[in-house]
Amino acid sequence: MPFVSAIVRTDDGTWVRSNVVNCDATPEAVKLGMRVRLAIYPIGTDDDGTEAVAFGYEPA
Repeated sequence: MPFVSAIVRTDDGTWVRSNVVNCDATPEAVKLGMRVRLAIYPIGTDDDGTEAVAFGYEPA
């Protein structure tokens, strides 16, 4: 499954390496300099019912 990996510059100047989620992995959907926002999403649940979450960035 294709995915988009990015280096995101936040508003405070910090750089974060992450995936861009909720976005087609095509040149038409992903552009250099595009605005993104933080996205938190579930990635699984352990045997005790504790949910694990991950973060990425999605188009703003």
